[in-house]
Amino acid sequence: MSGAALIVPALQFRRLWNEGRFWIVAALLTVIQIPLVIAIPPLVERFRAAFLLAFGIGDGLFVILMIVLLCSSPNAKDN
Repeated sequence: MSGAALIVPALQFRRLWNEGRFWIVAALLTVIQIPLVIAIPPLVERFRAAFLLAFGIGDGLFVILMIVLLCSSPNAKDN
């Protein structure tokens, strides 16, 4: 789920792939994901699939929010 939370938003923001800022944010978000992936298995065993789904959705929304906030320029036009 953590991988999908990074890959799906990256595909959504293909227009930013030429910007270094996007790849720096993506790399930092990947580094943040590593401790989460290590910490999640006991919680998944305890709360089952519902927790995994909720975590995946929340994680994906967090990644999208960070990309939008950190990579969008205030004077850029939306396409």
